[in-house]
Amino acid sequence: MGILNISNHQDHRKRLRKRFLELGINGLLPHEVIELFLTFVVPQQDVKEEAHQIIKKFGSVKGFFEASDEELSEIKFFKEKAISLRKFIREVSLLYHKQIAEETLISYSKKELIDYCIKKLGNLKEEEFWIFTIDSKQQIIKEHLISKGLTDKTPVYPKRILELALNDKAHSILITHNHPNGNNKPSDYDITVTKALDIPAQVLGIIIIDHIIVSSKNYLSMKEEHLI
Repeated sequence: MGILNISNHQDHRKRLRKRFLELGINGLLPHEVIELFLTFVVPQQDVKEEAHQIIKKFGSVKGFFEASDEELSEIKFFKEKAISLRKFIREVSLLYHKQIAEETLISYSKKELIDYCIKKLGNLKEEEFWIFTIDSKQQIIKEHLISKGLTDKTPVYPKRILELALNDKAHSILITHNHPNGNNKPSDYDITVTKALDIPAQVLGIIIIDHIIVSSKNYLSMKEEHLI
Protein backbone atom coordinates (compact mmCIF):
# COMPACT_ATOMS: atom_id res chain seq x y z
CA MET A 1 0.00 0.00 0.00
CA GLY A 2 1.47 3.37 -1.03
CA ILE A 3 1.98 6.39 1.19
CA LEU A 4 -0.79 8.24 -0.68
CA ASN A 5 -3.30 5.45 0.01
CA ILE A 6 -2.39 5.39 3.70
CA SER A 7 -2.83 9.16 3.86
CA ASN A 8 -6.23 8.93 2.11
CA HIS A 9 -7.40 6.29 4.60
CA GLN A 10 -6.25 8.36 7.54
CA ASP A 11 -8.02 11.46 6.19
CA HIS A 12 -11.19 9.43 5.59
CA ARG A 13 -11.08 8.11 9.15
CA LYS A 14 -10.60 11.61 10.54
CA ARG A 15 -13.63 12.82 8.58
CA LEU A 16 -15.66 9.85 9.81
CA ARG A 17 -14.74 10.49 13.45
CA LYS A 18 -15.38 14.23 13.07
CA ARG A 19 -18.84 13.60 11.62
CA PHE A 20 -19.63 11.21 14.45
CA LEU A 21 -18.52 13.72 17.11
CA GLU A 22 -20.55 16.50 15.51
CA LEU A 23 -23.72 14.61 14.54
CA GLY A 24 -23.71 11.51 16.72
CA ILE A 25 -24.46 7.97 15.60
CA ASN A 26 -27.42 9.14 13.48
CA GLY A 27 -24.98 11.09 11.31
CA LEU A 28 -23.48 7.83 10.03
CA LEU A 29 -24.81 5.27 7.58
CA PRO A 30 -25.01 1.69 8.88
CA HIS A 31 -21.84 0.57 7.10
CA GLU A 32 -20.04 3.67 8.40
CA VAL A 33 -20.91 2.70 11.98
CA ILE A 34 -19.23 -0.66 11.41
CA GLU A 35 -16.33 1.01 9.62
CA LEU A 36 -15.76 3.37 12.54
CA PHE A 37 -15.91 0.39 14.91
CA LEU A 38 -13.22 -1.41 12.91
CA THR A 39 -10.89 1.61 12.91
CA PHE A 40 -10.31 1.03 16.62
CA VAL A 41 -8.85 -2.43 16.02
CA VAL A 42 -7.43 -2.14 12.50
CA PRO A 43 -5.05 0.85 12.60
CA GLN A 44 -3.97 1.50 9.01
CA GLN A 45 -5.99 -0.58 6.57
CA ASP A 46 -9.04 0.21 4.47
CA VAL A 47 -12.02 -1.53 6.12
CA LYS A 48 -14.89 -0.16 4.01
CA GLU A 49 -15.36 -3.38 2.06
CA GLU A 50 -15.61 -5.44 5.26
CA ALA A 51 -18.06 -2.93 6.76
CA HIS A 52 -20.33 -3.22 3.70
CA GLN A 53 -19.99 -7.02 3.87
CA ILE A 54 -21.13 -7.06 7.51
CA ILE A 55 -24.23 -4.95 6.85
CA LYS A 56 -25.08 -7.10 3.81
CA LYS A 57 -24.62 -10.32 5.82
CA PHE A 58 -26.38 -9.29 9.06
CA GLY A 59 -28.81 -6.68 7.76
CA SER A 60 -28.18 -3.89 10.27
CA VAL A 61 -25.99 -2.63 13.10
CA LYS A 62 -28.34 -4.47 15.47
CA GLY A 63 -27.77 -7.67 13.48
CA PHE A 64 -24.03 -7.13 13.79
CA PHE A 65 -24.21 -6.92 17.58
CA GLU A 66 -26.50 -9.97 17.75
CA ALA A 67 -24.37 -12.17 15.46
CA SER A 68 -22.40 -14.98 17.03
CA ASP A 69 -18.62 -14.79 17.40
CA GLU A 70 -18.36 -17.74 15.02
CA GLU A 71 -20.30 -15.93 12.28
CA LEU A 72 -18.16 -12.81 12.63
CA SER A 73 -14.89 -14.72 12.66
CA GLU A 74 -15.55 -15.64 9.02
CA ILE A 75 -15.07 -11.98 8.06
CA LYS A 76 -11.64 -10.46 7.58
CA PHE A 77 -10.30 -8.43 10.52
CA PHE A 78 -12.66 -10.05 13.03
CA LYS A 79 -10.11 -11.63 15.27
CA GLU A 80 -9.75 -11.51 19.06
CA LYS A 81 -9.47 -7.70 19.36
CA ALA A 82 -12.61 -6.96 17.33
CA ILE A 83 -14.62 -9.68 19.06
CA SER A 84 -13.49 -8.38 22.47
CA LEU A 85 -14.33 -4.77 21.60
CA ARG A 86 -17.81 -5.73 20.42
CA LYS A 87 -18.47 -7.62 23.66
CA PHE A 88 -17.10 -4.71 25.69
CA ILE A 89 -19.43 -2.21 23.96
CA ARG A 90 -22.47 -4.44 24.49
CA GLU A 91 -21.73 -5.02 28.16
CA VAL A 92 -20.84 -1.39 28.94
CA SER A 93 -24.15 -0.32 27.37
CA LEU A 94 -25.99 -2.88 29.50
CA LEU A 95 -24.17 -1.75 32.67
CA TYR A 96 -25.00 1.88 31.90
CA HIS A 97 -28.73 1.18 31.62
CA LYS A 98 -28.63 -1.04 34.70
CA GLN A 99 -27.08 1.73 36.78
CA ILE A 100 -29.62 4.28 35.51
CA ALA A 101 -32.37 1.94 36.71
CA GLU A 102 -30.62 1.32 40.04
CA GLU A 103 -29.99 4.99 40.84
CA THR A 104 -33.61 6.07 40.55
CA LEU A 105 -36.62 5.09 42.61
CA ILE A 106 -38.64 2.35 40.93
CA SER A 107 -41.79 4.46 41.02
CA TYR A 108 -40.04 7.12 38.96
CA SER A 109 -37.90 4.92 36.73
CA LYS A 110 -40.17 2.23 35.36
CA LYS A 111 -39.35 3.27 31.80
CA GLU A 112 -35.59 3.02 32.47
CA LEU A 113 -36.03 -0.38 34.10
CA ILE A 114 -38.13 -1.66 31.21
CA ASP A 115 -35.55 -0.33 28.72
CA TYR A 116 -32.86 -2.17 30.65
CA CYS A 117 -34.88 -5.41 30.64
CA ILE A 118 -35.41 -5.11 26.88
CA LYS A 119 -31.69 -4.57 26.28
CA LYS A 120 -30.73 -7.37 28.65
CA LEU A 121 -33.22 -10.03 27.54
CA GLY A 122 -35.05 -8.88 24.43
CA ASN A 123 -32.69 -10.34 21.85
CA LEU A 124 -31.94 -13.66 23.54
CA LYS A 125 -32.85 -16.82 21.67
CA GLU A 126 -33.91 -18.69 24.81
CA GLU A 127 -36.16 -17.63 27.67
CA GLU A 128 -34.54 -16.31 30.83
CA PHE A 129 -36.44 -15.55 34.02
CA TRP A 130 -35.06 -12.85 36.36
CA ILE A 131 -36.16 -11.02 39.48
CA PHE A 132 -35.12 -7.68 40.94
CA THR A 133 -35.25 -7.47 44.72
CA ILE A 134 -36.20 -3.99 45.94
CA ASP A 135 -35.86 -2.30 49.33
CA SER A 136 -38.39 -0.18 51.25
CA LYS A 137 -37.03 2.98 49.59
CA GLN A 138 -37.93 1.46 46.21
CA GLN A 139 -34.32 1.02 45.14
CA ILE A 140 -32.97 -2.15 43.56
CA ILE A 141 -30.98 -4.39 45.91
CA LYS A 142 -29.93 -7.14 43.50
CA GLU A 143 -30.93 -8.88 40.30
CA HIS A 144 -31.10 -12.67 40.18
CA LEU A 145 -31.22 -15.12 37.26
CA ILE A 146 -33.82 -17.68 38.29
CA SER A 147 -33.64 -20.00 35.30
CA LYS A 148 -32.92 -20.42 31.60
CA GLY A 149 -35.15 -22.42 29.34
CA LEU A 150 -36.12 -23.30 25.81
CA THR A 151 -37.49 -20.95 23.16
CA ASP A 152 -41.00 -21.05 24.65
CA LYS A 153 -40.70 -21.85 28.37
CA THR A 154 -38.30 -21.68 31.29
CA PRO A 155 -38.89 -23.63 34.53
CA VAL A 156 -39.64 -21.38 37.50
CA TYR A 157 -39.79 -22.36 41.16
CA PRO A 158 -41.68 -19.89 43.39
CA LYS A 159 -39.94 -21.17 46.53
CA ARG A 160 -36.54 -20.21 45.08
CA ILE A 161 -37.75 -16.70 44.27
CA LEU A 162 -39.12 -16.11 47.76
CA GLU A 163 -35.95 -17.47 49.36
CA LEU A 164 -33.86 -14.95 47.40
CA ALA A 165 -36.22 -12.13 48.35
CA LEU A 166 -35.99 -13.05 52.02
CA ASN A 167 -32.19 -13.39 51.89
CA ASP A 168 -31.96 -9.90 50.35
CA LYS A 169 -34.39 -8.55 52.99
CA ALA A 170 -36.50 -7.29 50.13
CA HIS A 171 -39.59 -5.17 50.61
CA SER A 172 -40.80 -6.09 47.11
CA ILE A 173 -39.79 -7.83 43.90
CA LEU A 174 -40.14 -7.16 40.19
CA ILE A 175 -40.26 -10.16 37.87
CA THR A 176 -39.18 -10.15 34.24
CA HIS A 177 -38.64 -12.64 31.47
CA ASN A 178 -38.38 -12.62 27.68
CA HIS A 179 -40.36 -14.15 24.84
CA PRO A 180 -37.91 -14.93 21.99
CA ASN A 181 -40.79 -15.32 19.51
CA GLY A 182 -41.59 -11.60 19.84
CA ASN A 183 -45.13 -12.15 21.16
CA ASN A 184 -45.36 -10.55 24.61
CA LYS A 185 -48.74 -12.05 25.44
CA PRO A 186 -48.38 -14.04 28.70
CA SER A 187 -48.85 -17.77 28.41
CA ASP A 188 -51.06 -19.73 30.78
CA TYR A 189 -47.83 -20.89 32.42
CA ASP A 190 -46.68 -17.27 32.95
CA ILE A 191 -49.98 -16.39 34.61
CA THR A 192 -49.98 -19.55 36.75
CA VAL A 193 -46.42 -18.95 38.01
CA THR A 194 -47.17 -15.32 38.86
CA LYS A 195 -50.33 -16.22 40.75
CA ALA A 196 -48.50 -19.05 42.54
CA LEU A 197 -46.08 -16.42 43.85
CA ASP A 198 -48.68 -13.86 44.84
CA ILE A 199 -50.31 -15.46 47.90
CA PRO A 200 -47.13 -16.76 49.65
CA ALA A 201 -45.44 -13.42 48.91
CA GLN A 202 -48.32 -11.60 50.62
CA VAL A 203 -48.03 -13.94 53.63
CA LEU A 204 -44.32 -13.07 53.88
CA GLY A 205 -45.02 -9.36 53.45
CA ILE A 206 -43.32 -9.14 50.04
CA ILE A 207 -45.01 -7.09 47.32
CA ILE A 208 -44.90 -8.17 43.66
CA ILE A 209 -44.56 -4.83 41.88
CA ASP A 210 -45.01 -6.22 38.39
CA HIS A 211 -44.16 -9.01 35.98
CA ILE A 212 -42.67 -7.54 32.80
CA ILE A 213 -42.51 -9.68 29.64
CA VAL A 214 -40.12 -8.33 27.00
CA SER A 215 -39.16 -8.96 23.40
CA SER A 216 -36.59 -7.16 21.25
CA LYS A 217 -38.59 -3.91 21.01
CA ASN A 218 -41.70 -4.15 23.18
CA TYR A 219 -42.95 -5.20 26.57
CA LEU A 220 -46.10 -6.21 28.40
CA SER A 221 -46.83 -5.34 32.02
CA MET A 222 -48.98 -7.95 33.73
CA LYS A 223 -49.85 -5.29 36.30
CA GLU A 224 -51.14 -2.94 33.62
CA GLU A 225 -53.10 -5.81 32.07
CA HIS A 226 -54.67 -6.51 35.52
CA LEU A 227 -53.27 -10.05 35.55
CA ILE A 228 -51.76 -9.54 39.01
